[in-house]
Amino acid sequence: MPPPVFTPSIGKMDQTIVILEVGPDHEIFQVHEGVLCAQSPFFAKALSNNWKEGHEKRIVLEDTSAKIWKQYILDWFYKGWFTENNEEVLVEGYRFAFMYDVPGLRSQIMKSIYSTYMWEDGSTLPSYKIVCDAFDGLPDGCHLCELFLDLYGSRWDGTHEHDECGEDMFDELPELFIRKLLLRLGKRTGDIASIEYMSYYLEATEHEE
Repeated sequence: MPPPVFTPSIGKMDQTIVILEVGPDHEIFQVHEGVLCAQSPFFAKALSNNWKEGHEKRIVLEDTSAKIWKQYILDWFYKGWFTENNEEVLVEGYRFAFMYDVPGLRSQIMKSIYSTYMWEDGSTLPSYKIVCDAFDGLPDGCHLCELFLDLYGSRWDGTHEHDECGEDMFDELPELFIRKLLLRLGKRTGDIASIEYMSYYLEATEHEE
């Protein structure tokens, strides 16, 4: 059964339109202000009268992929769920949700990635490229980075071939990832107990309610 569709009550909300300039080419998208503000404290603050963006009703998201915004993130803002399962897209979406403080999107992406590795395939590992993408755009201690570290710390045993994880990206693995992975390998128990329950990686406000 698909997840319930969240449809904002467009007729009841403020009909103010915000112009978003997305990507390096500043592709234009028009979005209801109420939709953005309901899902993101960042957008709610940016669109207040105290910020220039609030007066102009225009925000530049130059570091966000216009393609991913159009095909995935924008749809999520209006529906509240997604069907995307491409890891590169999900990591890019998580980076966007972290940068612009969209907790609901972060949690849904985390659930999707966690489910893939823990319930759908309990032996594979994220590719080196996915690890690089996550560590390149997210801060130390971020929940998604911690999940990838825990997966490698629990499952990597030398039998995983480079071609499974993307040999061409091996030398690009971040130093922080390697250092933290070595610490996990040094103290791992050798079983699934070294990977936390899903709630550990979700937003604190969600699993404490």
